[in-house]
Amino acid sequence: MSMTTTIGRRGSARAMALAALLGACGGDDGPGDGTLPEGALDLQLSSLNSSDVDDGFLEKDENIGNHTGDPWGEFIDEMTDRCGGDPAAFSVSRGTLSIVDAQGVDGFEELFPRGVDLLFRSTQGSDEDAETVVVASSAAPTGSGPVDLDGVGGRDDLAALHQRLLGGDFHVGVRGSTDLTDQDDFSVDLAMSLEVVAYCE
Repeated sequence: MSMTTTIGRRGSARAMALAALLGACGGDDGPGDGTLPEGALDLQLSSLNSSDVDDGFLEKDENIGNHTGDPWGEFIDEMTDRCGGDPAAFSVSRGTLSIVDAQGVDGFEELFPRGVDLLFRSTQGSDEDAETVVVASSAAPTGSGPVDLDGVGGRDDLAALHQRLLGGDFHVGVRGSTDLTDQDDFSVDLAMSLEVVAYCE
């Protein structure tokens, strides 16, 4: 049995519709049962800038617990209650990424001209020993979004982070090659929506 939630921009009718669709037809790792927790939850990455550019890549992540209202913690609590214990596994089915505010760039084609990945990782990206899993991606994002992301984080992929996912002790981030440099003057705020499935068995 699996439970589906959408973590993303509050009040997003589109995200809610996608989550309902996923519940009806199931994700890549198995059928869902149509369960959707109330509402959509906010996840944002603020102030991507030149300090996040390193060796041709633009990358930034943030601890999941830093988001207002602890949306992941609420999700885990609800799924634990519905499963009658800790969920056995997780997967990411799809998502969206949007530019909320930008200075110095006009769209995703300037930020990530060759594609962008959304990441779950064990600790901050500056830690070379961090366990990193790509959970969703877009090969050619343009404009300000919402950009559709293909979910690539299956339950086997996320197994390495399982205990951190249960404890809400992990980072969420973005990464992609860029033509921007650490000398360019830009600042971008992003909002992301990820459809996450919790499996009871």
